[in-house]
Amino acid sequence: MKRYLTTALAAALLASATTGCVPLELPPPASSPVAEPLPVEPAPNTPVPDLKTYSTEELAERVSGLSKSSPARAMLEGTFTYDSAVPGSVELLYAEKSEGGQRAIIQLHDEANGIGHFVWCAEETRYSLNIADGTTGSDYGGASSSCSPSSSSGGSGGLPDGVGSVFLDFGPSAEVSAEVIVFSYIQVPFDG
Repeated sequence: MKRYLTTALAAALLASATTGCVPLELPPPASSPVAEPLPVEPAPNTPVPDLKTYSTEELAERVSGLSKSSPARAMLEGTFTYDSAVPGSVELLYAEKSEGGQRAIIQLHDEANGIGHFVWCAEETRYSLNIADGTTGSDYGGASSSCSPSSSSGGSGGLPDGVGSVFLDFGPSAEVSAEVIVFSYIQVPFDG
C-alpha cells in the first residue's frame, strides 16, 4: 500500500511540475502592422428619372379598373385598416394597372411617416419593387417577391421626416398584367 501511495504522490508532483504556467519569451515582431478600419461606403442612391409627379386626379376611376379584391377600393372609402397605421391615416397615393413595369414620382403629405404597397399579377411571376426619395434617390426599401392571380403581395416601411415625394420603380420578371397600389400612413407610436 505504501508503494502505491508513494507512486501516486510522485506522479502528482511530476504532473504539477510539468503543467505549470510559464510565460514564454518571444522576440517582438519586426514590424507590427496597425489595422486600418475599412472605409464605410454609403449605399448608392437610386437614379431618379425626370418624371412628372403622379396625379391623383381620377384615382377613383383608375381604381374601378382594378380587380374586385384590390385593397385600393377600401382605401378610397376610408375603411381600410392596417396594423402599423394610426386608424384613419391610410391614404391611397397610386393605383395603376399595366402590362410590365411601372415608374412614378409620387407626392406625399407632410404627416405621413410610413409607406406601403400591394402588387397583384394576372399570372405567377417574380417582381422587384423599389421605393426611393423622389429628389435625392435615397433608398427607402422595397421588395423582391412573387405575385399571382390568387393573392396580392405587399410590404411597408417607415420614412424619415420631411420626405416630399418618393420614386416608385416596379419591374416584373415577365411582361404580365400587373396592378400596383401605393399608400401612405401615420405609424402607430411604439410603446416600448
